[in-house]
Amino acid sequence: MKWWKKDKRKINNWIENDIFGLQIKNSNYPKYNGKYLILINKEILLQGWVHSKNVKLFHAKIVDQIPADLKELETLEYIKTSSCTYLSESFRNPLIKILEDEFNYIYTNLFEIKFSTRKIPEELIYLGNYNLSVSQDEYIPKTRFWGTPYYEFDHIMNVVDLYHELNLRESHIFQEKSRKEILKKN
Repeated sequence: MKWWKKDKRKINNWIENDIFGLQIKNSNYPKYNGKYLILINKEILLQGWVHSKNVKLFHAKIVDQIPADLKELETLEYIKTSSCTYLSESFRNPLIKILEDEFNYIYTNLFEIKFSTRKIPEELIYLGNYNLSVSQDEYIPKTRFWGTPYYEFDHIMNVVDLYHELNLRESHIFQEKSRKEILKKN
């Protein structure tokens, strides 16, 4: 590999499973401030998943400290970034093989970040490249335009909000009244 291809400060040099850390600063959930959002660069090689050079696809996890060994990340759950009812999605994608949860939802852990330049922001720390196990219950939408959140880098802390809404089930979709309304629509 050429020396200039190893420079991870340039987005063009990122490859699948490059891992970055970003210290959390979130006004909605200050208890996470000082912890780290771990961003795992992903590549989906399916039709409908092409994007520009300054837009990247990620999985994320939350950690207290940047781990000395990236293997430590295996035990942490991925942040769920989008949900949809199994029934509605099975019409779009009849080959779906994922089981829904007790609320009849399936989830994706993917989200996109648009960077304003092709150089990474200084606060993003390159940690290395490590192939983490993928979540067995993750749903990969048919195209990136359906069910994949999209953020400008300046708004990346919204992923912490998604953790509360979907992983910790604080979203209205898990409340009985909302669930009944959603089930009526489907």
